[in-house]
Amino acid sequence: MSTISERLGNLPLGKFHWRLLLIMCLGWAFDAMDTGIVSFVLPKLMAIWKLTPGQVGMIGSVGLFGMAIGAMLAGTVADYVGRKKFAWRVGLPACLGKRHAKSIRLVLSDQFVRPICLII
Repeated sequence: MSTISERLGNLPLGKFHWRLLLIMCLGWAFDAMDTGIVSFVLPKLMAIWKLTPGQVGMIGSVGLFGMAIGAMLAGTVADYVGRKKFAWRVGLPACLGKRHAKSIRLVLSDQFVRPICLII
């Protein structure tokens, strides 16, 4: 008698599995792009807004802090409130917020809230 893991290991990969892998890879790529694009934008922001190195460091690190908080809490809160409601009420405004950010305070709040929503 074979174990469940042996049986699953012997099953062929179908079209569904490859599609699921592609979707997961695209999700990972967009998440990595979202995190990495900040490093390309920061030098331009430094010049335009005359930011100090401390402010630039804050912008760079607050997104990672938001991801940590999101990993700990966002899934639980989204399960309680409802994932769609959470995404529409918190995620959508956060995604649109950076586009219109005219101050470092708005950028920092967006950098913190948006990664929380990536977790759900």
